[in-house]
Amino acid sequence: TIKSLQIKSFYRFPNNIDIRQKWMDAIGKADWEPKATSVLCTKHFREEDLDRTSLSCVRIRENSIPSLFIDSPTLEKVKMKPPKRRHDSLNQLTDTIEESPRKKKLRQELIK
Repeated sequence: TIKSLQIKSFYRFPNNIDIRQKWMDAIGKADWEPKATSVLCTKHFREEDLDRTSLSCVRIRENSIPSLFIDSPTLEKVKMKPPKRRHDSLNQLTDTIEESPRKKKLRQELIK
């Protein structure tokens, strides 16, 4: 079915002040301001608000307002992983490349 093929995508709040306010009104949470990391997922938008022409991502159509909040009495907090820092992975790679089998064995013996 189409429902089983749907991918949950997350959308940041729009920069346009008018549309942003409409999103906040639709959510209906008093005394709440979205943060830079606040997002809504596809389940809060009607199918006609979604652009599924790309196989790799689902986009919301311009000026779409979230309107489906039936099964979510409270807003879920979604933990998003911070982007992996390239610097750390390069250091790990460099350490691995520079370490000979002999050095690796000696280091392991020292740790024991």
